[in-house]
Amino acid sequence: TLTNDLDATLQATKGESMTIKLSAIGTPRPDIIWMRGNDDLVPSDRIQVHAPIEDGDDTYTITILNVQPEDQGDYSAKVTNVGGTL
Repeated sequence: TLTNDLDATLQATKGESMTIKLSAIGTPRPDIIWMRGNDDLVPSDRIQVHAPIEDGDDTYTITILNVQPEDQGDYSAKVTNVGGTL
């Protein structure tokens, strides 16, 4: 179950950081793949991905550090567990 809407528009200034949050609940806990357009985002020095580690926490985040013009685009998340994919 997704508990928030990812259709929001976010703006960031070059050099700033941008964080996108997603709440997802499932049993077992879902895996999240963050995407920009059709491309999977791979964690790096500038892309930080965090998943909940404590029971009761359902917030997944992706933070883009030092935002650059090439970071512009449509971001989404693929949410998957044994029950299926959203």
